[in-house]
Amino acid sequence: MRFVNLFVLYWFLNISSATAEVDIVEKEKQGQKAALEDILNPFPNPTPEESEISKYAGIYKETIQSALPKKESYKGAECRLTIQLSPEGLVTNVDMDIQNRLCRSAFNAIWDIAEFPLPLDNKVASKLTNIRLTLSY
Repeated sequence: MRFVNLFVLYWFLNISSATAEVDIVEKEKQGQKAALEDILNPFPNPTPEESEISKYAGIYKETIQSALPKKESYKGAECRLTIQLSPEGLVTNVDMDIQNRLCRSAFNAIWDIAEFPLPLDNKVASKLTNIRLTLSY
């Protein structure tokens, strides 16, 4: 009888443990999903200013990517850049985190572009003078 009681207790503890593990895994999945949504949609209810910033960020990224030669050679590469613009939109500085082919090409493309469009609203334009950009292929 004692063996049966121990077995039942062991079985109950394993079920409780399994339930707790499922809860933990479920919470981790929810956390990962929320983090992914934050990355993909940083402004869930964007203000007009945030919408304008997102619009210009997309324009800058497309402009740089279209200026890059031989895009097939960048497959699997990632590059993080910091671009500084003057109040008129002229490139004043470019920093890259790594020295890979994609970063070097993007660095050169940015300097070749030389000037990026800025919105007419000076408040929004001032927030676009220091840009952190990630390119990945």
